[in-house]
Amino acid sequence: MNRNVLRALAADAFHEVLGNWVFRILAVLALVPILFTFLVGLRPDSVEILFGLKSWSYAELFGAFGFGALPPDPQGTVIGSVLTLFFEFLAGTLGLLLALVATASFVPRMLEKGTADLYFHKPVSRAWLLVSRYFAGLVFIALASGVLVLGTYLGLLLVSGYGEPGVLVAAPQLVYTFALIHSFSVLCGVVTRSTVASILLSSFFFLFNGCIHTSWIAWEQAATGPKVEREHAEVGADGSKTAAEPKERDGEDNDDDDSDADDKPPRALRLLRTALDAVHLVLPKTTDADFFARRLRRALDPPVFQDEDSLVTVFRLERGLERVDGAALSQLAPLDPGAELRAALGEARFAVRSEQGVLHSLWRRAAKTSETRFGERVPVNARALLDQLGLDINSIEDWYPKQLGFTAPLRFNILFSLGSSL
Repeated sequence: MNRNVLRALAADAFHEVLGNWVFRILAVLALVPILFTFLVGLRPDSVEILFGLKSWSYAELFGAFGFGALPPDPQGTVIGSVLTLFFEFLAGTLGLLLALVATASFVPRMLEKGTADLYFHKPVSRAWLLVSRYFAGLVFIALASGVLVLGTYLGLLLVSGYGEPGVLVAAPQLVYTFALIHSFSVLCGVVTRSTVASILLSSFFFLFNGCIHTSWIAWEQAATGPKVEREHAEVGADGSKTAAEPKERDGEDNDDDDSDADDKPPRALRLLRTALDAVHLVLPKTTDADFFARRLRRALDPPVFQDEDSLVTVFRLERGLERVDGAALSQLAPLDPGAELRAALGEARFAVRSEQGVLHSLWRRAAKTSETRFGERVPVNARALLDQLGLDINSIEDWYPKQLGFTAPLRFNILFSLGSSL
């Protein structure tokens, strides 16, 4: 195929997008969040409307909405919530569904009687015509998401002073997710030659595919994720703890064989798990796009400090703070360098110094369990409560992203996720 034919196919796809009324509606709707970022300034210490015409402090704002205590980084918290609303809910769900509705007619319209004769008489193979229609859908979502993400980024940078480059990752994330679902829409258009059928089937597939992978992640985490070993104990009147005796059930022997039989999941549950694994392997993994985008954002804008052992992350420093690092950090000592105080503080992990010379430092030591008795009541801390519930704080939100890697097993391998999806 020569260059002129390719240029003609690209121009035809571009005009197909610009002539679509849904694209024009989405372009107008994309201006709403962009105008929000230009008219509402999310400053480090306050929220300003119309370039200072009206302003509220974050304490007043959080108190008015009943959110309770002010977070340590109110600006980052509010901006993160706004970006989640714009990119994950509005663009990532509603926007993609509208894009599927708009592009579902590209292939059936080309295959209509009269239009198909016009296209097929041209010196272009049918495969390239189909690729051009698929490419038109990608142009559609690339233009819409590019306008939304770039406009939002410029608004946050110019008005709020928030210039995190990771915000721009949302555009390729939306294009990648839509490219996977749009391929199914094109297939439906070729098979059914019906715009309505293509819209219904692709929309159902979009929702079904997300539910399948979310269920698989939850099941995999429950089956192979970290578990907390708990030792049940009873507290006596004198405060001493005694291990609880295992309770035997009436009419049953408490042997290892019965225990293994009880722990073995039912046959129907194992068949369901096998079917879920098989479906997960063959379907495009659209859910992984969000985790890939998070890792890419973290690579573009790494946190100032992160300690995996203590689950502490400092994303950025306030103005007027300078990090103490290297040899200066290792020389930090408490005011009274006694052995007891040193043991209580542990090891210096992170420190910053203000312009006035005030030092703020984070120290890490081994966790200890403490109890306070009020009569016969023994309250437990949050860590002990998580242990009693069988939850590991590491596995609540961050377990699955940590499993993904280029050298991870097949079900967590990034290359397999990308390759099988494409």
